[in-house]
Amino acid sequence: MVAYVAKIALADWAAREAVERVWMGREHVASLVPPLTRAPDVTLASASATTLWLRWRAVPFDAKRQLCDATFVLSMKGGFRAFARGDRVDVEYEPKRPGGGGGADSPSRDDASLASTATLDTWDGARPRERFDATVTADHLDGHFSVLYDDGTREARVPRRRLQLKDDGPWHIVHYGPENHYAVEALVPDKFVAAEPGIAVSAKFMLQTTGT
Repeated sequence: MVAYVAKIALADWAAREAVERVWMGREHVASLVPPLTRAPDVTLASASATTLWLRWRAVPFDAKRQLCDATFVLSMKGGFRAFARGDRVDVEYEPKRPGGGGGADSPSRDDASLASTATLDTWDGARPRERFDATVTADHLDGHFSVLYDDGTREARVPRRRLQLKDDGPWHIVHYGPENHYAVEALVPDKFVAAEPGIAVSAKFMLQTTGT
């Protein structure tokens, strides 16, 4: 009986030692891999109604501090999106004007009806703004939409600039090359810029490097 227990204990010890050897081997391999480089931050150099001029710093050295020829891969998601009935959207809250009037384009929701679905966002990293979950119920074909909020309240003639799709869509590559700048053109179709003053869109950018 004692010999049997000792045999089990020995087998258990051997199994634990084998696992530890595997982990030690992985740590050894990881220690031989050079550290990954971090791509530079993308900054906005300038902007117009339909174009964003983006820049980022050059990367002259790789992870081993050797001179390299870096290639930049800039990806984008979001941008101008058409809204259709049934789309799930975030609606930016726009407080009523003094005297009972609504915002610049349509009456906004009463403060008392604000639902618990609100989320806080920021604009230009400073002024906070609230967004509420809703579904598009109608397109008025003039840059305004009717929406049904998740708490059951409705709002008519919400301007496009206050809407943002829940799904930003997939990432897609817009630039691949050695240049450390890029102009994102035709971000908003010209006809919408002319027809909907104050139109705004949301876009996200991701920068990666190769050869570093």
